[in-house]
Amino acid sequence: MGVDPGLIATSLNCIVAQRLARKLCDSCRESYVPDKDELAAVGLPEFEYAHTHLFRPAGCEACAFTGYSGRVGLFEVMPIRGEIPWPDRALHRGDLRRSRLTAG
Repeated sequence: MGVDPGLIATSLNCIVAQRLARKLCDSCRESYVPDKDELAAVGLPEFEYAHTHLFRPAGCEACAFTGYSGRVGLFEVMPIRGEIPWPDRALHRGDLRRSRLTAG
């Protein structure tokens, strides 16, 4: 963008990332008990397996038989505390993530 990194560093408070995800239709979503492989794939601890129920899309007239109705916003906020590595130094995306995780 042509902005001096020093000016950005003194002005930047946080970085926000946004995604929109489809929302299951409240009228027709169906509950199910996932198998152990599915729960392990999402990283759920084993002691939670017996208490977990998920929902999946089904389809009805209210959602035009898609199983989804509307969207929900998913946000990730990264507050800026101290020094961050700037992309103009040709850092890998993982380097920025690691530096933010160590900074808390």
